[in-house]
Amino acid sequence: MGRNDVSVKSWLKDHKRYADLFNGIVFEGRQVISADDLQAVDSQSNLLVQGKDNIIRAVERYRDIIMLWNNSVYFVLLATEIQDKVHYAMPVRKMLYDSLTYTEQMRELWQSLPEDAPEKQIGSKEFFSRFRKEDKLHPVITIVFYYGDDWDGSVDLYDMFGFDEEILSDENIDIMKKYISNYSINLFNPQKIEDTSVFKTDLQIIFDMLKYKSDKKALVKYTQDNRKYFSSVDYETAQAIKALIGSGVRLEDKLNSKEKEGNDVCKALEDLYDDGVAEGIGIGREEGREEGREEGREEGRILTYSEFGLSPEEIASKVGKNVEFVNEVLGLQLA
Repeated sequence: MGRNDVSVKSWLKDHKRYADLFNGIVFEGRQVISADDLQAVDSQSNLLVQGKDNIIRAVERYRDIIMLWNNSVYFVLLATEIQDKVHYAMPVRKMLYDSLTYTEQMRELWQSLPEDAPEKQIGSKEFFSRFRKEDKLHPVITIVFYYGDDWDGSVDLYDMFGFDEEILSDENIDIMKKYISNYSINLFNPQKIEDTSVFKTDLQIIFDMLKYKSDKKALVKYTQDNRKYFSSVDYETAQAIKALIGSGVRLEDKLNSKEKEGNDVCKALEDLYDDGVAEGIGIGREEGREEGREEGREEGRILTYSEFGLSPEEIASKVGKNVEFVNEVLGLQLA
């Protein structure tokens, strides 16, 4: 897992956010899962497999995030795979991970029985399956949280088969599909969601922010319009924002990585503009003063800040001039 994925993982595994993520995606905003009902569980799954050479090998897989939803009535495992790049074998990977999780449950159920239990005796029907008739598994819901560009990979197992209609007719393909189990992925790209109101935590404001990650001016303006939130975010959120909007935006130069609270993302983006170092979103001093070059550096900054939606009073404070001068540059009449 890359550094960006680790940052997003640390941010999402907060129980309130994680419950909100699944309530928003799975239950379309209905508040079904409570953060208090979530329990972190071991993300490692193991399976011993014997190969053709009779050598037994261990298959190990690690989930990015997996939690047990225990509401005292039933148990459900909620898993998330975090991706910033397309994984072209994701249907198989998800199928393997889910299968290992179910296999792990079966093994734990069997191991929980005492050694002298009738089910464990040779000849018992349950011995061969290592699963009793009355045993029940906890369902697994896996979400693929993808925050890269457009997903051009397969979304289910059928997509990966590449049925050739020139060799097999549509009718024969349909017949085969009746006997070939499909396995689909629950793909979620926060940049593509239209209605973010289904999320009730700060997932909503961050997911809305991602709509502007490719629009330099809109991105800065969005943080300014939501200054109350972005002026003081926790460390995990600041690092997640940096990962989600793109590693090219060098926010780490402006965020206080040593402090757990009080990271001002809004000011960090503004400072990147002033310093001309926001290479990832294309905000630089030259662009900022392009329209005001004939009037000088200060006039150019005033015009650019105005484009970002700042009031004359806010602009005056930033450029160290009085409001009258700012209004003169902007061509406004004094009140």
